[in-house]
Amino acid sequence: MKNKNIVWYGSFFVTILAASIITSCNKKFDEPPLDTNPGVTANTTIKQLRALSTGYGVFNLITTDIIITGTVVGNDKSGNIYKEIYLQDSTAGIAVQLDATGLYNSYPIGREIFILCKGLYIANESGMLKLCVRAVSNGSASVSGIPSGIIDNYVKRGKINAPLAPKVVTVSQLNNDFQSMLIQLDNYEVTNSFLNNTYADTSANKGTQNIDVQSCSGISSKIIIRTSGYSNFAGIKVAKGNGAVIALYTVFASNASFNNNPTKQLIIRDTSDMKLYGARCGAGSTTLINIADVRALYTSSSVPAPASKKITGIVISDRIGLNGQAQNLTLQQGNGLPGIIVRFDATHNFNVGDSVDINISGGTIDKFNGVLQVATLSLTTVTRISTGKSITPRTTTTAMLNTNLITWESTLVRLNNVTITGGTAGTWGSNGSTIITDATGTITHFTRTGATFQSTAYPTGLVTSFTGIASKFVSGSSTTNQIGIRNLTDVVAGSVGGTGTILLNEDFESTTANTDIALSGWFNGGEVGTVKYKAASFGGAKYAQISAFATSQATVATWLVTKAINLNATTNEVLTFESKAGFNNGATLKLLVSTNYTGTGNPWATGVTWTDISSSANLSPGLPSGYPTNFTASGNVSLNAYTGTIYIAFKYEGADPTGAGDKTTTWQIDNLKVVGN
Repeated sequence: MKNKNIVWYGSFFVTILAASIITSCNKKFDEPPLDTNPGVTANTTIKQLRALSTGYGVFNLITTDIIITGTVVGNDKSGNIYKEIYLQDSTAGIAVQLDATGLYNSYPIGREIFILCKGLYIANESGMLKLCVRAVSNGSASVSGIPSGIIDNYVKRGKINAPLAPKVVTVSQLNNDFQSMLIQLDNYEVTNSFLNNTYADTSANKGTQNIDVQSCSGISSKIIIRTSGYSNFAGIKVAKGNGAVIALYTVFASNASFNNNPTKQLIIRDTSDMKLYGARCGAGSTTLINIADVRALYTSSSVPAPASKKITGIVISDRIGLNGQAQNLTLQQGNGLPGIIVRFDATHNFNVGDSVDINISGGTIDKFNGVLQVATLSLTTVTRISTGKSITPRTTTTAMLNTNLITWESTLVRLNNVTITGGTAGTWGSNGSTIITDATGTITHFTRTGATFQSTAYPTGLVTSFTGIASKFVSGSSTTNQIGIRNLTDVVAGSVGGTGTILLNEDFESTTANTDIALSGWFNGGEVGTVKYKAASFGGAKYAQISAFATSQATVATWLVTKAINLNATTNEVLTFESKAGFNNGATLKLLVSTNYTGTGNPWATGVTWTDISSSANLSPGLPSGYPTNFTASGNVSLNAYTGTIYIAFKYEGADPTGAGDKTTTWQIDNLKVVGN
């Protein structure tokens, strides 16, 4: 440490020893009763005393007759403080170094004491200001306590009063002005990762140990409590409730640059300072809040999550695939509904498809790398409701995903007919990016270091289905839109269709362009309106097409039903087809299957039942203007649940009324195939 007004410790000790001898000769007559004022008057506040310090690592000798007074707020009774007491007045606190043990006998909590400071030092040791003696060893100065034989020459005992009440503060308010003062933090608890710990190391090493505590307001309120292995409560398990933490505020600064922004630390005097008797954060009753409403609470900076609120949804992230942080899960409230990342204070064990409720009380709504999250919650806030649930991905294009990413962030999306480039030598790569391209544009896929598939080669040809979580990465003013797969099952490569027994194969090449489709055994007709599916041709290929555009029909509901498909002789049947939606403005195409339609008469007739299996297929997301370049592959739609004879229908629902309300999307269908084993 640096030195101002250096006085050699030896000279100091000789001077004090002489004073001690004189004092000891008169002690019998001159020492005042222990519970009375010692006849000393303070002339300086502790805050004024602290102001004498000139910087980090500096010893400042006190050369004037400064006298301070204060109340003892910390001593060595529990063994968690060693050769030191903490003194506080109405202005500040100070750590007083005394080279003696059993100090609590003379300086119990609540005792008023006076200190004659002349000849002592104010030292800044690792950011903490201490009233001490300056010792020298091998030419280096260090903090030392007032020798036990002369403590009474400097420290005068007064009355024993009621202990001082702690100052109630928040962590954000704590600064160097609160050093060595008794403070109180409300609504605090030991964080999850330390709940099974004892307060300190009880091994032969008796090391000092840190435990983290924080309030229900989240990780920004976290602070450490340091406890000595020599304390008499070192082996006691930490308190598990929530409530008030009373402690002495201390700091640690490893060098001068941290002197004004040190590590904040607490010292408890014994376990009675941990008044954690209430329910932990998130343990109380809650009411549901929609994820959309949680997301809306964030405007431009972090905000506390609302109290007594929970969110619910289905986990869409995969902890097994490791393409995400182990403490995070992504929760989507339902099909087509918003999602959000939830960050916990420890690694979780929730799987894809788990339905969970999460109490977000005490969390913080903020952004990390540009993505909204609720952070940092205890794992005790999560309740698993059920397992094996699923979210149907939103089928889209890269262009639409890039346009809607803010709204679709942290939800499950699916791209069809894409190619993959980039990565590392044809693999997904570690901490690297690949580029996903479809007919409308591109988007980035990011692979985290440690992902189970990082060294796996990605498909080099057409990928018919690419599913992932919509996300982004923000660095400074740069934003990269992203999609992230969970594992390799999210990537379906190869052409549409399969091998085996072909039960249906229709490519519409036998039809006549610009005429109503009239295939043998098929039904084509309107339940509402007169619009029918027509054969169309483009680029030498034919397909079925329908649109309500320019029909002036207020409601259009048209069925295209296949001929009978016999499943009696096969198993594991799969339907595949391709679709394309142009000028998409809301007209829908439904995929239906029936086991009791006979192939004659109207498919909507009374008694005919149809099952909607649209969610099992990838349907074209369409474009609001023009047509996608490529058809969208449906993927393999399982028909394994059905037996006997079935019929498959494509039901178009649109409208072309006079005035507003048009739903005139043009839908095109091609290459229907049913294959069984």
